[in-house]
Amino acid sequence: MGAASSFLCTQADAIPGQLIAGTLPAVRHCIVYGKEDGTLREETQQLPTVTDQPDHVWVRVHAVGLNPVDAKNVVGDKFPHHWRIVRSWVRSALVAGTVPGFDYAGTVAALPKHGRALKCNADDLPALKVGDAVFGTMPALQGTLATYIAAPRHQMWHKPESLSFVQAAALPLVGLTAYQCLQPHMAFRNEKDGASNASASSVLVVGGSGGTGHVAIQVARNLGARCVTAVCSTRNVAFCHQQGATYVVDYTANGGDKDTLRRHLLETGPACPFDIVLDCVSSADPRDQQTFSYRQLLQQDVHIQKLLNEAAVYRRLGGPSLDWLRAGMEQKLGWTGVWKYTTTRRNSNDDRLFWIRFPHTSLQLQALSIMANQGQLLPKVEKVYSFSATDVERAFDDLLSRRVRGKIVVELVKETDQQKD
Repeated sequence: MGAASSFLCTQADAIPGQLIAGTLPAVRHCIVYGKEDGTLREETQQLPTVTDQPDHVWVRVHAVGLNPVDAKNVVGDKFPHHWRIVRSWVRSALVAGTVPGFDYAGTVAALPKHGRALKCNADDLPALKVGDAVFGTMPALQGTLATYIAAPRHQMWHKPESLSFVQAAALPLVGLTAYQCLQPHMAFRNEKDGASNASASSVLVVGGSGGTGHVAIQVARNLGARCVTAVCSTRNVAFCHQQGATYVVDYTANGGDKDTLRRHLLETGPACPFDIVLDCVSSADPRDQQTFSYRQLLQQDVHIQKLLNEAAVYRRLGGPSLDWLRAGMEQKLGWTGVWKYTTTRRNSNDDRLFWIRFPHTSLQLQALSIMANQGQLLPKVEKVYSFSATDVERAFDDLLSRRVRGKIVVELVKETDQQKD
């Protein structure tokens, strides 16, 4: 069995011999990681003649949202940069030949004839039929940069009617990241304070103009934050205000001086001290290094006035390898004490590296879809690339530059072609 078959038929609950409701082509076209860092290649893969996975559906992919983790070969800063041999082995042994991408938007092409995919008999799974427009995520290394994918139903929802396929493809990973980082803590403060609108929550988004940051601003407002403050560069100040930020602080002011940044954060008045921080900038990847540490700046123990509340929640999207190990233990084993008992901090803040959870996120995608359909959530797509290895390599270069405002999307099916289907 070839590469396509091993990828598409790995589920333990696959039932050979059953038919599929819907039609599929004999092959799919996809883009895969090459053996050398930064390289991609195009492939045509044979589809299995029979695939029946009760909790999966076949999706014709219309658009794919790209994220920095895709450009970093999924590995990112999870291994120390000086572990060159390990990183090279991971690239060649685990990553090379796999399809990049986590996000997608498309239409249901085929369903298992027998199984749970034809109707909704669980609270967290959408009812689907062939032709339905959907959006969602794929597990790591199973990829979305392909014309057809076998997508888990518990990681998808109906595409927001208010969004195009390109816009919807830009939303899943960043939307889930923002929602998972913010919603539990804002809901807790609601219950704790007896409030109905999270009035106690002041949210700070570091890197407010990026893919995750600009969506996090909107999600925080939708969840009822009292204030949302964004940190960005001069050219993105107006953009962050447009996303709904109450205050915007320019980190490049006075040459990017950290004391100036601290003073400007303090000048946000009622927003400071902050209750929740979503740090989309901090990273251990040498390509992402900043002139100063936001963690140290925000958690600095200054007796005159602190930037964070004593019980503030601090979530980082990147960090040293040991923090990735801790985050993995928390995610896989459910042991939240890994942060309390394996770190030494002078502050009392709940400071953790965040690792997104993909399984069983349909209801979270539904919540994002509702926000979008109500006109309260709109991902900004800065560039749309065509479906070719060369164009996706260019898109990866853009992502690694860390100067993208919003999101980058690869379009597989043009809007005019969609209207013909």
